[in-house]
Amino acid sequence: MSDELTQNVIALIAETQRIPAESISPDSSFEELGIDSLAGMGLVFELESKFNVSIPNEEALRMRTVHSAVESLRRIFNDSATDKGSAA
Repeated sequence: MSDELTQNVIALIAETQRIPAESISPDSSFEELGIDSLAGMGLVFELESKFNVSIPNEEALRMRTVHSAVESLRRIFNDSATDKGSAA
């Protein structure tokens, strides 16, 4: 599961949280990485900025691991692509 989106999310977490990227895996929980609720909110803002998306609150609340953050982004990308397709 080491795809480009996962690697980008890991790189962003490493950069913003000052954690070595090699110590972060898709299965890492935010708790294990020392990301508390306040840092988690900051991470959501960083993800929105990097990927130019708006993350709904319900998706943000699901983000408890690297994997769940990646899957939330995938859902948002898929919903966005579906919306653009239906608007045509």
